[in-house]
Amino acid sequence: MSLQELERVMARALRDEAFRLLLRTAPDEALAEYELTPEERAIILGGSTDARSEGQRR
Repeated sequence: MSLQELERVMARALRDEAFRLLLRTAPDEALAEYELTPEERAIILGGSTDARSEGQRR
């Protein structure tokens, strides 16, 4: 996982309303310029990863 890429996406989402809308309506387009793993994409888009799911089962 690239913490730097996650931080770039989150920082942009905090300051750019149009980007936030694009994340909701066209996430593939919004994230196309970022080098993210499937797990990182899931975190950004509100999905779960194995680690998060595991913690919820306990």
